[in-house]
Amino acid sequence: MITKERLNRQEVLVLLVLAGILAYTTFQWGGVVRTGRYQYLLVLGLLAMLLSLGRSREEWSPLPNRVLRWTAVLLPAYVLLQVVPLPVAVLRVLSPARAEAMDALGAVGPKVSYASLGVFPAGTHAYAR
Repeated sequence: MITKERLNRQEVLVLLVLAGILAYTTFQWGGVVRTGRYQYLLVLGLLAMLLSLGRSREEWSPLPNRVLRWTAVLLPAYVLLQVVPLPVAVLRVLSPARAEAMDALGAVGPKVSYASLGVFPAGTHAYAR
């Protein structure tokens, strides 16, 4: 037996706002260029605050499990690991392609004994702050 459920107006409105934000970021250089980043982040933050208002504790989502909590804690550590200079021997194990790139650069400049996993560590560090 098929039952028809009525859509909640709030859920439809949230879906439309999220679709609008996705369309905006897609047409604005895929969300890569910083020009519109603050506008859609502001709209997402306001939407999250509006959705959380008037809700009781029972309606909130449950606490995340242990794996999700550790993932949230270790993700910034993984990002910062790309900035730390590592010995070339360790780099060969973690990223053979990056080690090959460093060897290729050795032909035009001095050989290095330490290099970061990331190609642009200054940019990674700036985004991590």
